[in-house]
Amino acid sequence: MSPCISKLQNEEIAKIYPEGENIPDKLEFSDKILQADQKQIENPEGSKSANTLTQALEEAQIDESRIIHPSMGLSSEALYQYVPATKIKGLDDWVPESMHYSFYSNSDTDFPLIIEPETEFEYPEHLKVMTYEMNSEYDKFPEPKRCKTGVFNYYPLDGASVLGVLALCLRGGERVLDLCAAPGGKALAVLQTLLPAVLVCNDASVSRSNRIKRIFRDYLMDYAVGNKWQERVLITRLDGRMFTDDQGFDKVLVDVPCTTDRHSVTEDENNIFRPDRVKERLRIPEIQSQLLVNALRLVRPGGAVVYCTCSLSPAQNDGVVRAALRRAFADHALVASVRDLTKPFSALSSTLHLATKQARPKYGQLVVPDIAANFGPAYISRLVRIK
Repeated sequence: MSPCISKLQNEEIAKIYPEGENIPDKLEFSDKILQADQKQIENPEGSKSANTLTQALEEAQIDESRIIHPSMGLSSEALYQYVPATKIKGLDDWVPESMHYSFYSNSDTDFPLIIEPETEFEYPEHLKVMTYEMNSEYDKFPEPKRCKTGVFNYYPLDGASVLGVLALCLRGGERVLDLCAAPGGKALAVLQTLLPAVLVCNDASVSRSNRIKRIFRDYLMDYAVGNKWQERVLITRLDGRMFTDDQGFDKVLVDVPCTTDRHSVTEDENNIFRPDRVKERLRIPEIQSQLLVNALRLVRPGGAVVYCTCSLSPAQNDGVVRAALRRAFADHALVASVRDLTKPFSALSSTLHLATKQARPKYGQLVVPDIAANFGPAYISRLVRIK
């Protein structure tokens, strides 16, 4: 090392650690400082520095004006500004993803689980359905046109959605409830069978309920002015989980809100898989099970409930059915049997692709989208209340 470099290093050290007579050889503390330190050791709770992190955060002043909401998008200028860490926001509303999949459990049954083949299935005589066969060169029907009577000639509906109506096994003069009726396609198919004496169409949303009315005006002749429809078709706007009725129903259709897999794959608008809708998506099975439990309460003993989704998710399908049967038995002492629709639905194999073997659900039927028959997805489970 050169003498010049050594000299510079010594000068730098001297600046940090100065030498001289003023530096004491031993540090001495006053009695007051020693007593304060001893008191802090004996009583740490009384020290302000001993507060926990949670207590310190509660006392902190949080600038809530700088909270960034997901709706602001990635282009928001606030995302690129430094924000001091204060407290995690939204932790109270946090939902672990494990809760979503907890509905799909293969644990031992702690409730009466009855699975029986369906033997009373009949196709409604007056329900007419037009569809393409498998491997057809056509992919869509032309736009509906108004007839001379003023109503449209047919209602375009996913072919798999018709199975929910068929699974009701409707009989003449029955009282039927469509618990989540909007937009109204399945309710319209129920009316086309000419079997129900009364059909109650319920949906919690005002806008969606108005859409049901528009569908009925477009497809039911004299609906707007005919008193016969007002006596036969009732539209209500209630939360399906809280829906009550004194008379009870013979059949209940529960076409629950779900992840709508086909819509989620093909469209970005209002997509349930958006990052800002994670909490909403994970709580879907809980809402679905509550709707199904209430439907089992509303149906009369001997009546049937048909549970439908347009999802491939086992948690939303078999998982919800199992959870609802358990909850209905534990909370309301209700027992329902699962009816196996494998044999009745086998006649539709020329039009729909039904899940088979390992992919087949345990408590229902699953329509899987296929290149040859691009219908679905749809899950259908028929439950008959025993007591």
